Amino acid sequence: MKSHLPLEIINEILSRLPVKSLLRFLCVSKQWYARIKNQDFIKLHRQRSIENNRDRTLILGKMPRGKYRKGMLVSILDYCHGLVCIRNMLGETVIWNPLIRKYRILPTEPMLKPSYSYKSSSYKSSSHAFGYDLCNDDYKVLRVTTFHNGGQPLNEFEVKVYSLRSHSWRKIEDQWPKKECTISSTSASLNGALHWLIAEGPVYDIYPLGPECLLAFDLATEKFRVFKTPVQQESELVTYLEVLKGQLCFIVSPDFETETGHDYNDVWLMKEYGEESSWTRIYKIVQRSVPWTFKYCKPLMFSENDKKVLLEMRQYNRHDYNDVWLMKEYGEESSWTRIYKIVQRSVPWTFKYCKPLMFSENDKKVLLEMRQYNRKRQYNRTKLVWYDIEKKKGERVKIQKIPDSFETAICVGSLLLLDGDDVIDPAEQNNKRKRNESPT
Repeated sequence: MKSHLPLEIINEILSRLPVKSLLRFLCVSKQWYARIKNQDFIKLHRQRSIENNRDRTLILGKMPRGKYRKGMLVSILDYCHGLVCIRNMLGETVIWNPLIRKYRILPTEPMLKPSYSYKSSSYKSSSHAFGYDLCNDDYKVLRVTTFHNGGQPLNEFEVKVYSLRSHSWRKIEDQWPKKECTISSTSASLNGALHWLIAEGPVYDIYPLGPECLLAFDLATEKFRVFKTPVQQESELVTYLEVLKGQLCFIVSPDFETETGHDYNDVWLMKEYGEESSWTRIYKIVQRSVPWTFKYCKPLMFSENDKKVLLEMRQYNRHDYNDVWLMKEYGEESSWTRIYKIVQRSVPWTFKYCKPLMFSENDKKVLLEMRQYNRKRQYNRTKLVWYDIEKKKGERVKIQKIPDSFETAICVGSLLLLDGDDVIDPAEQNNKRKRNESPT
């Protein structure tokens, strides 16, 4: 039976459906199979998923304790458009779409030696970032290698980028903008660019010797750019970057170990990307607004009415806060805006690490990832919290059988990597082997 609806209407309807439904519809007919796997439709569905705040999946990566094999310890590097970039201690990196159970393994790329000789005690360290190239419709992984001589940075860097489209690595010729600097944060991907906080001079423990700035790498032009942060890091405070509501987010927290007397957490947004004047503080979480003290407080997502925000909180001591800023206009340093400030007493747990993950649909709540230590301070404990920005109160998210310590990633519904390799469940593979071995 032929459809009486125009192709454009059918595509509009299908593009608004969740990924699980579309995977089932691949079996409807050859025409539907070809339509859903069409790259133009995949792009349309991806855009609808980004615009719609309902089709979200929370990925939790358990952080192991005790003895483990190197290949088993996997960390989440970053995530974008439903793709998650993960890496293990063996140096293997994978781009993975958890909703459709497909993945792509990145080819091994050696690190070169520095241009001059160095001591036997020297070593190399690398930072990875993952993002989307808007101009070329490509997903890329950036690797920045820092060379150390006897524990001190050599002020020499090697920058390489991997392209998912070409499935290959190549070296970036643009010069690292600041020779005497250290990457002091994890990366944040937004507007076709990757972002880090960098500090002038080396970083001892968690404190940079010099002022911090925001470093951006354009994935299309492959050029670096430097922005100012909304506030400069004070002594014994920790800053880090996230992406919230499609805007750059700057978070200020006390340090992880020292009693500072600060009991709140500030969050700023850059409302206009690239406009430094657009930094706006969107909320401030105070310790008394939550029922436990915290140091790390990560906003994960907002509730549907935007009155609450889900927080991941980590606990270290009792007197802390968390600032979150957004760059409202990308590239405008003046657009940094503090959107909220979380103080320890506003949430029911003590935390040190507080990361915003996503806003609710009405922007009134934010989902936070918060981390804390146990009493023996042997490992991090992680919690998810919905934080109400207006009421300045936090409410813990309860999930059955959730591990004590985990990493988080927010995935939008996406059909990307439909041509990737299948993820094989070891349990399913074992059951299939037993069925094949059993007598008929």
